[in-house]
Amino acid sequence: MKRLALLLAMAGLFVAPAVQACPPLLSRQALQQLDPQEELGQYVMLRWLTCGAETTLPALPVLRAGLRLQALQRDGDGDEPAAAPDDEFAEMVVASLSVNPHAVIAGFFEEREDIDEDTPAYLRSLMAWQVSAQQKLRHFEQGVAPVIAFLRQQPLSPSIEQQLELILIAQEIRQGKIEQARTHLARVASAAALPQADTESAERLAQMKAVLAPVREHSLAADTQRWVIDKSTGRRLRMRCGTGAWMEAMYGLDYLRAEVLRRADADADAAIAELLQDDWREQIGGHGSRSGFLAELLRKRHPPAALKLAWDDALASIRNDDDKAGLSLFGNYLALPSAVLEGDVTAAGGARERPLTVDELAELVRQSALYRETYAASR
Repeated sequence: MKRLALLLAMAGLFVAPAVQACPPLLSRQALQQLDPQEELGQYVMLRWLTCGAETTLPALPVLRAGLRLQALQRDGDGDEPAAAPDDEFAEMVVASLSVNPHAVIAGFFEEREDIDEDTPAYLRSLMAWQVSAQQKLRHFEQGVAPVIAFLRQQPLSPSIEQQLELILIAQEIRQGKIEQARTHLARVASAAALPQADTESAERLAQMKAVLAPVREHSLAADTQRWVIDKSTGRRLRMRCGTGAWMEAMYGLDYLRAEVLRRADADADAAIAELLQDDWREQIGGHGSRSGFLAELLRKRHPPAALKLAWDDALASIRNDDDKAGLSLFGNYLALPSAVLEGDVTAAGGARERPLTVDELAELVRQSALYRETYAASR
């Protein structure tokens, strides 16, 4: 919840009346009066995005001291103490640096608080300063190195150090420095000296290796999992949730992988195939996170007339036979939901399943972001 609060704070409010200058940093005394978990952390992140890290850095020692004091107080109260006095601060900073800034600044989190009379004055003054999403993104990226440098002024655990290196690698990927990122990752992997029990660090390293791996060949026909639309409880589709979705929100692994594939010009067809496989079910569910990358690759690879023809052929190829539905798009087989579960008070369990018609499947395809972004562009 602490990390989520920080991320929600980063989402912030981006449309507000403009004022003449970014509000000055609160005094040290005023900062010390804020709760480090619930208030000061939110203020620091919002000010970093709004005004930049350079003028926000002086608040970090106050935040660290406040978190340290809270940890000592919990220890004195008999509650479970932190593993080390500054672990909580380091983890909070790492969580803030690890986000996908594009997703956060674009409003990836929908639940945001509006400015009203209950909004604290110290936040209201920041929210009232108009700054574009692009400027917030620049503020975030420019702040990564100095914030890491500040964090490294104190001894850090090997796990935190590794996470900081992965944060820098992620930034290199966002900047399009793919080969530099691969070299950096190889150096981090070869220097890894983490405890064997630290499975989380090993998993993070493996995930970044997968992000930077060469374009892989796929057999999309291997997708044999039965797919059913669930409309019985108001949900449009059964979608991925839980840890995987949180990891994407937190670290932007899907975004980083798409960045790597986007720049794999020599393997454009393989990159398109991989992105299609990884994002197709989300596309049909109306939640595709990589449609922009896919559309860009497809437009580079195929002229408008070819895009239109490919989609027309794909819609004509839709089949729903033997409880397995799908279509052929750009030479790749893509699965489609074969049935829909609808509410029915007369049926056992209050729901009844029926096969989807070809026309219904075609409409699902037309509603996908990828179809709209590439078919409309081909007209």
